[in-house]
This record gives sequence, C-alpha cells and structure tokens, in this order.
Amino acid sequence: MPVHIGFCAAQYIHGEEVVRSRCSPHMREYTFIWPELTLTEENCLEQQAIVATVDGAVAGRALLRAGYYPFAQFMGLEVLPAFRGRGLGSQIVDYAIEQAAARGYLALHLLVEYGNVFAQRMYARRGFVPADHGRYLLRMVRFLNYPALSQFTWEHPLATLSSRHGERTRELVWTDPLGKGEISIGFAGESRLGDGEGFGPGIHHCDIQSGDFGIRTTSAAPDLVMKGVPFTARTSVVNTGSTELSGACRLLLNSGFVSADGSPGVAEFHIAAGEEWSVELPIVILDSFSTTALEVCDHHSLPVGVEFFVNNYVFWLAKQVKLE
Repeated sequence: MPVHIGFCAAQYIHGEEVVRSRCSPHMREYTFIWPELTLTEENCLEQQAIVATVDGAVAGRALLRAGYYPFAQFMGLEVLPAFRGRGLGSQIVDYAIEQAAARGYLALHLLVEYGNVFAQRMYARRGFVPADHGRYLLRMVRFLNYPALSQFTWEHPLATLSSRHGERTRELVWTDPLGKGEISIGFAGESRLGDGEGFGPGIHHCDIQSGDFGIRTTSAAPDLVMKGVPFTARTSVVNTGSTELSGACRLLLNSGFVSADGSPGVAEFHIAAGEEWSVELPIVILDSFSTTALEVCDHHSLPVGVEFFVNNYVFWLAKQVKLE
C-alpha cells in the first residue's frame, strides 16, 4: 500500500482532526488547525504537523517545532489503531529527523513517559539518548550534528554509553573499555514547563580525553537578559592532556543576537598542558528580534551557543537564557 509522509497541507487539516479524535477522544472539544510551514530569514520553522497517509487515508501524525537554533522539538506522535504495527511511527520519526537536519538544526529533542517502554525503544533505535528527567517525563535528544562525538566513537569503536544525573542535570559518558579515552556531555534544562522555571534544553559542558589530547570546556551566560542591553557568554577551556592545546571558539547565535562590540565573536587560544583559559564574548539582542516562536515552545528561554574547533574535534555548547 502506498505510504506518504509529509508536512500538513490544507487537504490534511480534517485528517488531523480525525487522528486526534480517534486516538484521544477526551480531547475532541479542542479545535486544532495546524499552520502551514513557516520559514523566515532566521530559518525558524516554528511548528508544523507531519501527516502519514496510507492509500490516501490519514493514518498518523506528529508535530515538529523548531523555534530557535540549534534545537528542534518532536512531539505528539499518534498512529491510528488500524495502522499500527507497520512501522509508520518510525517512518514519521525518521522524516522529522531528516527535515530538522535539512534546516540546519543541530539537535532534535522530545518528551516520553517513563512507562512508555515501546516508544523509548523506538527512539533509542534512532539515536535518541536520555538528556533530562522530570517528575513524569523523560527528555531524549538525538544529535543531528555533534562532530566531536562522531570523531570520538570513530577513534574508540568499543566505547560504551553510561549516564550520571543530579537533580537538574544529566551527564552522558562514552567510555573506551580499554581505558584509552572518554567523552562526556553535560545536559541542563527541564523536561517541561511544569518541572521548573521554564528553561529549555541546553548543553553546559563537553569533556574529551583521547590519548595525549584532553580538554574540559564550559560555557555560561546570565539567566535573564534584555533587548539592547549587552551581556556576555563566558567560556572556559582547561587543557587536561599532555601536549599544548590550540584552537578557537565562536558565538553560535540566532539571528537578532549579535556581537556587542562589533567583532566576529571569535577567540583563539593556545593552552599549555594543565593550564586554563577563559574568555567573555559580548552579546546584544537587537530590538527587532522576534519572540514569536516562544508562543509555541514548551519552554520560555532562548539558547546562546558557542562552537569549538580544537584539533580534529568540533563541538558546541548552548546555555538557555530568558528574555525579560
């Protein structure tokens, strides 16, 4: 049977209502009409329904939200009972991954219930890993572009994944069982608004150890910022290896966020073994910056990113800030 998966067009609006009313009868009193795909100069997808049809009949749908670079969000996956067991849910997830990556987003995140083991298996098979936990929901993240992780797993093909987590953070660690290296990525943020103060997903550190090469990085910014008022992203790098570390970092910002001093927002570093280096990169948010996407996001914060280029490793960190 011909299967089609694509973004919602006008002819699928009724189909979306059919899917929701059959899968979630208690939500029939709500009217959902998904907007058309919205692409702006900022590459802002905002929100769009993905609809799957089988022989022309609506069979399932999900929602892709991508408000602010680098994170996109996948949510609301539903497949009608008559079409389950055919892999439609997996195809919808694959389509969302493909579309988010094609638009330049670097990570796709979603929420899943602790008890929904079937969904957790499906997402895990597609590269999603646990990145945060709330009272009822687990946030999972699928990297669309994190070169340092790919580089590390290529150098250490036997590396295994483990995690450590605190009250509000989770650290994912890939370790070479032969003791030859380790990469850890630290996540912050909340699984949903009800679990805290409304900060979305973020990555606050990346530490890498591979042979003689070693680096520990962190990035920080104020929790609350204002349009037109400069603030700084403070980045620190520690050379944990045995040889000199040379590299650079640059601001990785949404359109409307610019360097406050008119510079490219780039800093180079040369760090001896065991030494630490830090820099403050000034940022200002223009008055013209649009906050439209916050209306559809599950959180009320904006990511401020810093990208690193060190030896063969390229990676990024993203701190969430709130706009006053």
